Amino acid sequence: MIIIADSGSTKTHWVAISGNGTRTDIISSGINPYYQSQEDITNDIRDNVKFNTSGESVEVYFYGAGCANDEKKAIVRDAINANYPTAACHVESDLTGACRSLLQHNAGIACILGTGSNSCYYDGKDIVKNVSPLGFIIGDEGSGAVIGKTFIGDLLKKQTTAEIEELFSKEYSYSAGDIVEAVYRKSFPNRFLAQFTKFIAYALENCHDEASIRYIDNLLVTSFRAFFIRNVSQYDGTSASFVGSVAHVFRKQLTQAAHDCGFTIGTIVQDPMEGLIAYHTA
Repeated sequence: MIIIADSGSTKTHWVAISGNGTRTDIISSGINPYYQSQEDITNDIRDNVKFNTSGESVEVYFYGAGCANDEKKAIVRDAINANYPTAACHVESDLTGACRSLLQHNAGIACILGTGSNSCYYDGKDIVKNVSPLGFIIGDEGSGAVIGKTFIGDLLKKQTTAEIEELFSKEYSYSAGDIVEAVYRKSFPNRFLAQFTKFIAYALENCHDEASIRYIDNLLVTSFRAFFIRNVSQYDGTSASFVGSVAHVFRKQLTQAAHDCGFTIGTIVQDPMEGLIAYHTA
């Protein structure tokens, strides 16, 4: 049995493919060893990831946010092995997963735009150059967390439009105090902020005022331009491929930003899993 996991800060998609080809999918919460202890991850897997491995040898390929160094990889590996003690477990970064999914064994620029953002140049086997994303406070340009952070700041400082404010008040009951509490005092502020990309997508579909649409387009294109300028422009090549919900949902604005910065878009996929399955079963 092969178990493949793709984990961001918000959710983890697990797929088990048995020896007879049967596929089982499980969605659990995001796993990130920068924010969670080994015990927390072990318990999360125990409670939510239950594959029937009876009678089969098991190999696990886990690709995750926060799995960028040996120490963090070991935390996840040990948590998986606590639940699947006989499994051969391989833990890599979500960026490696994006490369393998998008590019397979070909060279190119691979990017992630989801709750967080990341990018690299991949030579068909290894990541050979990576501009550190730095997290949503000082980096993560183009990510859901940064787009959400910018939007919420604009909303609270009355920099959007009356139409957007009205739509927001119908969808959410947050006070300014609630938002500050969630960002500065509660766990996973990046997840909290990234959730507002769903509202931004909703507003794009439901706003009628030209100023509202212009504000949202500018918010998105500006953030994506920053992603290209501060990250992608440091790699060889002019075409970039993307994985992640933000890239998928806002592909129009992402394509515009790419054009503005002299790049073209290769592939955009919301979920890397199908590409990872192809990579590991070829």
